[in-house]
Amino acid sequence: EDRALAADPNYVSAWEGIGRSRLKERDLPGAEQALRKALQIDPQAQRAHYYLAIVLRQTLRADEAEKELRTSLALVPDDIPTLSTLGEMLLSRGDVAQAEPLYQRLVTENPNDATAHLALARIAGAQNRPQDGIPEARRATELEPDNPEAWLPLARLALGAQDAATAEQALERTESLAGTANPQVA
Repeated sequence: EDRALAADPNYVSAWEGIGRSRLKERDLPGAEQALRKALQIDPQAQRAHYYLAIVLRQTLRADEAEKELRTSLALVPDDIPTLSTLGEMLLSRGDVAQAEPLYQRLVTENPNDATAHLALARIAGAQNRPQDGIPEARRATELEPDNPEAWLPLARLALGAQDAATAEQALERTESLAGTANPQVA
């Protein structure tokens, strides 16, 4: 990357690479500087917008990170890492209405994305739609049968749908995987 920059200081991919490397090294100011340089050269550099969003999120600048993620999506609408990161951000702040269509797009793009199915299950639960969330939670347990975090949402949704048998089965599976006697269901 350094040699590429020596030959051409406007080489966007080199600046993006430096930004990613510094991000991996936890040099967030250095990563931000390199990624902003890449965007100064080419404002359409989608990956630079995405990685800058990661840096901004890690430096607790969520609004700026969201703006960069939305710019990234405008450039490449079906970019799975961008969809996933933006969905995660929106869901973590409780914005289920905006997160839901992103996760629906993710499962359309990748039907085997257990995390996206779990997010849709949690969104349905948050919107008091347990019946809509149960198939999503079941799909997550099919994809990750040994993940207790996939089974617990199924138990919660089944309780909300008054399906005691499914809730009990999911709780037993959660307990056996987590090795706990009392997972938190409420």
